[in-house]
Amino acid sequence: MGWWSRNIMGGDTPWDFEDLIYDVVGKEKYPERPGVKPADQERVNLTKEDFDSQIDNIEKEILDFAWSSDATDIGYQVLGYMMMEAGGNLEGELKTKIINACKNDSRAAVDQERKEVMDRMIKQIQEYKNIATPNPDQDYGVFAAIADKLGKE
Repeated sequence: MGWWSRNIMGGDTPWDFEDLIYDVVGKEKYPERPGVKPADQERVNLTKEDFDSQIDNIEKEILDFAWSSDATDIGYQVLGYMMMEAGGNLEGELKTKIINACKNDSRAAVDQERKEVMDRMIKQIQEYKNIATPNPDQDYGVFAAIADKLGKE
């Protein structure tokens, strides 16, 4: 399907990395609950502790899974987004890697809207204080994109 928005989570590749991170942590994003329809399942959010205990394994899997430098950048962007939502410890070398992944985003070099998204993400990472910070601006799902498109026609 590709990309449906310019946000961090606005494409298939970011969702693949999100799934990978859930796998490394050992949690299901939408665990089945008996008697609950799939559409009504609640999402399990990762925690600060999940990231603190698995960050080395997560980074290793991102690097192993990525098929290009662009994919590696996307993996680190997703990691930063998810860690900020969970309140994970985003400091030092890891923080630098995530900021560089935003600065090196190949789509931002040719798409002004994507560049603005990356610039906002960099600012959010720089100001981040290791406190859970939901970021709905970066999580724009495919169904929201379809609804917006249908609403404009």
